[in-house]
Amino acid sequence: WLAPPDGEWILNGDSTRVAAIEFLSSILLEGATDHRLALDVIIDQQQKQAHLFDLFLMSSGAVTWGESDPNRIVALLSSSDSDNSEQRTSLILPRRVHTYHVGSSGGDPTLLRRLSNARGGVFTSVDPATKISSPSGVTQHLQPRIALKSITVEGTLDVVISGAKYGSDPLLVVRSGQTVQISWRASSSDARTLRVEFFGDSSLDALNVTLPLPMAPTNIGVRAYGILANAALEELLPLSEDICRSVALYYRVVGRTASLIMLESEEQYKDYNIIKSLPFSSVQDIYPSQVVQEFSAQASRVARSAFSGLLDFLDKIQATGVQFAFPDDVSTLLYKAGLSDSSIDIASRARIRTDSNFDRTAATIQSNGLRLKLEENPEADYDSWTAESDARKAKGSLFAALRALTSLLAQQPGDFVLRRDVALSSIELGFPTGAYYALEQVAETRPWEPMSYIQMAQTAQASGLPDLALVLFEVSLAGDWQPRFKAFQEVSGMLYARHLRQINNGKADTEDGVAKFAATREPEIRALFTAAEQAGMVVFMTWNQDSSDIDLHVTEPNGETCSYSNMETKSGGRLFGDVTQGYGPELYVQSNLKERGDYKIEVNVFSPNQNRLSAPIKVLVEVFTDWGFSNDEYQAFTTVGRDSNQGLINVATITLESPTTDIVKLPVGDGTMPVMPVFNPIFQFIGSVAPEIDMDDESMDDERSGGSSSSGAGSLGIDFILWAFLTLLLTLVLVFV
Repeated sequence: WLAPPDGEWILNGDSTRVAAIEFLSSILLEGATDHRLALDVIIDQQQKQAHLFDLFLMSSGAVTWGESDPNRIVALLSSSDSDNSEQRTSLILPRRVHTYHVGSSGGDPTLLRRLSNARGGVFTSVDPATKISSPSGVTQHLQPRIALKSITVEGTLDVVISGAKYGSDPLLVVRSGQTVQISWRASSSDARTLRVEFFGDSSLDALNVTLPLPMAPTNIGVRAYGILANAALEELLPLSEDICRSVALYYRVVGRTASLIMLESEEQYKDYNIIKSLPFSSVQDIYPSQVVQEFSAQASRVARSAFSGLLDFLDKIQATGVQFAFPDDVSTLLYKAGLSDSSIDIASRARIRTDSNFDRTAATIQSNGLRLKLEENPEADYDSWTAESDARKAKGSLFAALRALTSLLAQQPGDFVLRRDVALSSIELGFPTGAYYALEQVAETRPWEPMSYIQMAQTAQASGLPDLALVLFEVSLAGDWQPRFKAFQEVSGMLYARHLRQINNGKADTEDGVAKFAATREPEIRALFTAAEQAGMVVFMTWNQDSSDIDLHVTEPNGETCSYSNMETKSGGRLFGDVTQGYGPELYVQSNLKERGDYKIEVNVFSPNQNRLSAPIKVLVEVFTDWGFSNDEYQAFTTVGRDSNQGLINVATITLESPTTDIVKLPVGDGTMPVMPVFNPIFQFIGSVAPEIDMDDESMDDERSGGSSSSGAGSLGIDFILWAFLTLLLTLVLVFV
């Protein structure tokens, strides 16, 4: 089966194999790797077939895009009998999964081994130089399967086995030539007998092997036990968090709960209270094989639960020292009432755009310069991949453009600045789900930076998951962030208020509990952050590098520029603060709905990050027109800046058209705005209480600009005067009542 999503099955014959190899050889091996999405596509294809098939997966194992938690990836191939989900039990999975590891410095053979073990397949290492396996490795999947019922060692406290499924029948499936690692704990170092029992119709029921004492006792055996035990416990995360960390710290095993750190002196370790390892008492009563047998079914269910994943994400953030002071009703929603998996499952949205927007012809190298570079070196620089992405975008394939950019992450998977860079481009290109995963990884790496959570909320909203977006907006407001990030709160409040308004207007499909919560939460957010309900234009600007000062410049239709040197314009535009460090955001609001025309948006790299002078700065500019109305529009743009010598960089020119005579819904309340011949004269600044309207249309009093005026665009007309008079009269009557 080739070339998803429109691929077809071909017969396994000589001529078709040649054609298949030619096709596979033509595929450009570029872009980051999304293992979960690949498995989703394969499992979906299995549901359409009458026969079970085998899956052969060649990869470095490096997870550079999409879901990064190996337990959640492996859980896709799990068929636990204890899972009561009707949808899960009816799911047909591939018969076998055989994986082939291509050596890579950023690879993870452990993930590939686990994928093979989950479906009783074969794991094989491939020579990184020749890209081929040994002859025995190529045909190993054809060898007879040997099912092991149990492996025991007499007189031991605990036995751990690589790849074992404790409590399952069979315990382990192997083939000729495979290696199985076994280690155990015992109270003495006597010679022992290892017993292997076989499962099924094997001609051999059991095998006993006497193990002599080691000739030279060392700590290697102790460490080997710790490595296998830690690996087994990591498969239960997050349920095994505390136990796993204790084992890792006692046996000094680097993994998902413990890492190495190198400081300059012993005094620094003492200052930071960093210990070399835990005492034996911390692991004395931990028996990993028993723990795995007891909790494996529950861990599998948790790994498949989107809500459990969200809570685990929040726990990870708080474990780093960031604390969330949630209001009581938010805590109730999260930790008591809970949310359904379907309402927050970001993985379910990963295929919405990739299937329909993947153009393989546009995903071939467009740039001759890049093609020549790749012939000499499998890796290319930032500018080359960016130029290639722009060429594909111009050709009309946005997914191919994003695919080119993610090649940078495949080359440098640990660079969080680069990951945020690609995430911002993913937002611009219209792939919010990919941006969400990238930002989630950034947040786990740098949890103290609140901009990640705001952008995760926005991408969740754009992915059609309003409940998930609501939780993340609350996270952005509840954290005890550093003072230098104070500017983001007004932006978060504005975006969150808009999101709540959409829920309360019925534009977002939410659960009943979330809908009731949103109804009471919206007025609270508007009171706390005085978020603008209406504006002609709202511009948000963020960027990908810390310790940088990027300035936003907006030139209005009358020629006046709003920037850090002119924070408020005569027409009513306002820049809310000048962020000189961090990632922004900078915010521009034109609350005067009367000021229509062309708005030119530019950015300036005032001060780049001195520690990354060679790295470009990716800037994301998001523009909302007719903010707060039913016909509001959203656009996103990115640009790249390098140093302060570039001057102003043009981002976009947005034309704010005059409203038509169509009825425009008010953002608050159930009524509608009457038909307006030209424009809606009511304008509101963030923080203003009651706008004033000058009926002669010659000037509008701006309480924030000290009485500056702006000329009108034309006569108000008798319709507006009558409407304003009736509105004022109705207000007086209501006040009197």
